[in-house]
Order: sequence, then structure tokens, then C-alpha cells
Amino acid sequence: MFEDSPTCLNYQNKEEWRPCSQCQLMQFVPQDKKDLAFPCRHIPLRPTGESVAHYYECGTEAELEESLKNWLKKKIDDLEGAEKAMAQTA
Repeated sequence: MFEDSPTCLNYQNKEEWRPCSQCQLMQFVPQDKKDLAFPCRHIPLRPTGESVAHYYECGTEAELEESLKNWLKKKIDDLEGAEKAMAQTA
């Protein structure tokens, strides 16, 4: 899901491959999954731990898209909340 989108450092860029360790998404990857071939597939999308890899193995594309949408909304809300908190303390 992530590696097939413009969020990936290597999206449509096969000549100058960059390591996943340089990707901003790595901050969401559990520590024990960071050395895997596609670490972004292991970002927990739900509080119960389901990841992209889980949906590839056990779910549907619709379930994956819904979980990813909800995860993105939550992350945006979290970032906006942190930004507001920083602005109030400044």
C-alpha cells in the first residue's frame, strides 16, 4: 500500500534506490519490524495491531483502505493537536 504510492521514497524511482531507513514513515514502524524488507507494511493501523501486512494476508482491500483512512485521520489529528499545544506554550 505505502510502497505503491508517492509516500514511498522509491515510488517510480528504480534507478536511485533509497533505503527505507530514510523514510518518514519509519517513525511509525515497530522497532522489531524495522529491518524487514517492507517495514511500512507493519505499521499498526488499528489499536488492536492490524497492519497493512495483516490485511494483505487476512483481509480485503476495502478493509485495508478503511483502516488506512482512519489511521491517517488520527495521525493528522494528533499532529494538529501537538502543533496547537506548542503554539499555546510559545
